[in-house]
Amino acid sequence: MRIGRLADRCGVTADTIRYYEARGLLPKPNRTEAGYRDYGGGTVQKVRFIKNAQQIGFGLAEVGDLFALKLTPGSTCGEIHERAVGKLRDVDERIRKLKAMRSR
Repeated sequence: MRIGRLADRCGVTADTIRYYEARGLLPKPNRTEAGYRDYGGGTVQKVRFIKNAQQIGFGLAEVGDLFALKLTPGSTCGEIHERAVGKLRDVDERIRKLKAMRSR
């Protein structure tokens, strides 16, 4: 699928897709004879994963680390789960601090 369709299916812009490619979060897609990017269906899941991870507080560098961990031989789902739980703890701590600031 072309970049516009991928962006529409994921709820992002084409510029976002290009940015993720430039950051190394998405592999360089194949190109058609006319030079258009041609993405496989698995890219939709990757982009959605990136967006979901960002929504819960992961930065793009951290998302890249999660992708790298997934590709590391011997890594487990438990390691990824550990990072997610750690991020949730960070978010909870930020919420606690914000509430404390609000009550002052």
